[in-house]
Amino acid sequence: MALHKLVVISLDSMGFRDLNELREFVPHLDQLIKRGTWVKRVKGIFPTLTYPSHTSIITGQYPAIHGIVNNTKLQPRRESPDWYWYRKDIKAMPLYDVARQSGLTTQLFYGQLLPEVRLIIT
Repeated sequence: MALHKLVVISLDSMGFRDLNELREFVPHLDQLIKRGTWVKRVKGIFPTLTYPSHTSIITGQYPAIHGIVNNTKLQPRRESPDWYWYRKDIKAMPLYDVARQSGLTTQLFYGQLLPEVRLIIT
């Protein structure tokens, strides 16, 4: 049986038109687009924040189900609340867990603030 690869790329706050206009400047990404499938229109979830949105993409569930309802935890007594960084905070099954249960491997490349770039392999 041939193994197929799935690549999910999420560019925060970048819409279809933004990326489409810049494709000539990102040739590797352009090749992935030409050879694969890409979403040209989405309907955002509420709240339309980074972590709830990305968690909805990877679980297929709304924030009320997956539990990530904000970028940071609601901790009113803290000056700097904790971020929703950890798998333990997600209450729904993410795609990478489904893949792992099926004997597949997954990787995540995550870069939030440049030049600090994080690489997490799960």
